[in-house]
Amino acid sequence: MSTIHTRFTRRAWTALGVAGVATLALAGCASTASEAAEESIVPAADQGALLDSVPEEFADGITVATQADIAPLTYTTDEGDVVGFDQDLLAAISDVLGVEITVEPVTFENLILGLESGTYDFVGDTTIKNERLEKYDMLSYLTSSYSVATLASAPALGDDVTALCGTSMGVVTGELISDYVQTAIDPECEAAGLEPVGLTEYKDFASNVLAVQSENVEGMIVDTMTFGYFQSGDAGADFAFNGPSRMTLSDSGYSFLQTQEQVLAPVIQEALTLLVSDGVYAELLDKYGLTESGIEGDPVLNPEATI
Repeated sequence: MSTIHTRFTRRAWTALGVAGVATLALAGCASTASEAAEESIVPAADQGALLDSVPEEFADGITVATQADIAPLTYTTDEGDVVGFDQDLLAAISDVLGVEITVEPVTFENLILGLESGTYDFVGDTTIKNERLEKYDMLSYLTSSYSVATLASAPALGDDVTALCGTSMGVVTGELISDYVQTAIDPECEAAGLEPVGLTEYKDFASNVLAVQSENVEGMIVDTMTFGYFQSGDAGADFAFNGPSRMTLSDSGYSFLQTQEQVLAPVIQEALTLLVSDGVYAELLDKYGLTESGIEGDPVLNPEATI
């Protein structure tokens, strides 16, 4: 199985000033330099604005990994193209930096393994947790929450978290909702004399959906924005939000390995801050229906975690 790469090439600069030259190669399809420049939503004045701030070791390019198949963040179209909010945001960051960014969609396990092995310079789609802040520098760029979803034909669950006691629920490996269930919901079940929530982990959202469809589990506790996007399409027509919703509101961010002198994270933070101020960030949130999941104010490096 081949890895799909998204490349945003380094910009060329003329003696007369900034002349944006970017190409986009996605799933084997490439646009020309002029086409990519025309497609950029970053204001011309901001393109390449931070080129001089990019550390020398990253001048020839930055490699990033995002979790695959988590719509609308990163997902594959029927034509085989990898698209989504993360892809567009990283393209905008590339435009601001004037440096090539290569993006690889991978599983959560490979996301962390690749970061720790040095395969990736940083990774996206990671929930900001206290234990992770001990190992990584983390930069917030989205907020997230979790809700319960079932087949639309399933009996209605109550809104209280104790409605989950004794049920079987699927979750995606590595997501913080597992910790929340075990530390916050299960104790309430025990206090009420009920069985704990039965959790089964699946490698990705699609596997979670299949488990519910095949009745291996009664429902799934999923990222609210991911499920909302899924439900809006034909594939999600048989599913519905059902039960407790918007649990464990927290920040999600980019993760960088901690080093004695962290040089890349502050530059990415500066690029994101610029995209917030010029309206590009808000435009991308709106494009993917993520307005309610955007951060308030500027992105924060190593923010206080909620768990």
